[in-house]
Amino acid sequence: MVICNVEIKDTIETITAEIRESMTLLEMAYSESEDEKISAVISCVMRSTSSSLRKADGLVNTLLTTKEYAPSKTEINTQTSFAARLRLALAHSGMTQADLAKQIGVSQSTISALATGRVKGVGIGRGAVLSEALGVNLRWLMLGEGEMQPAKNLTQNDEV
Repeated sequence: MVICNVEIKDTIETITAEIRESMTLLEMAYSESEDEKISAVISCVMRSTSSSLRKADGLVNTLLTTKEYAPSKTEINTQTSFAARLRLALAHSGMTQADLAKQIGVSQSTISALATGRVKGVGIGRGAVLSEALGVNLRWLMLGEGEMQPAKNLTQNDEV
């Protein structure tokens, strides 16, 4: 199995989102704690976690800037699950899960759940919104049929 920068980036983004949720819980526990020792431990964990988040963000940025990702025709045509096609479309678009989530008005954790296959049975409505935002063919995204990129409509100004 070949692991590409995009898969690593997506994994780091998912982990980062989960760590941010944990940080929120730690901050709440810290603000409510009356025991100085417990507060000191929570504070130490929060500093360490913040450092890890900065490193993860740095890794994602490095992975995004090292090389533009261009999937091969074989890679495009062999994606057998909606989640795999969504990850490939995300990679091809250059968007992060967070970018896509913001563009279509859902949480990053929703995109993560779709991209990892934790959510099954994506409806046509959500599929259409995703395919439009990612610039991919709806039929390819939903069913794995046809070309990844929609056919370009020629105008009178286009060369043939």
